[in-house]
Amino acid sequence: MAFEMSAETEFIYDPKEKLWRAPEGKALNGPFGPYRPEILIKEFPDGWYSCIAFPGYSEMERKHDSFESAKAYYGKK
Repeated sequence: MAFEMSAETEFIYDPKEKLWRAPEGKALNGPFGPYRPEILIKEFPDGWYSCIAFPGYSEMERKHDSFESAKAYYGKK
């Protein structure tokens, strides 16, 4: 079963962790299939945003200068 997310997906913000979570049942589609059943976009202290496949993982494949940019990029099918 493939998970999908669109740029219109509403994210839920966690202010403590500075993470945006997609609703349950949505996922980031990567080259090897979905990474997990939710997508997490993290705001980093130096002002950039990226998807994290697992909480605590900090080696990012791509940096974005805004949440909207990250959301649009990771929303591609």
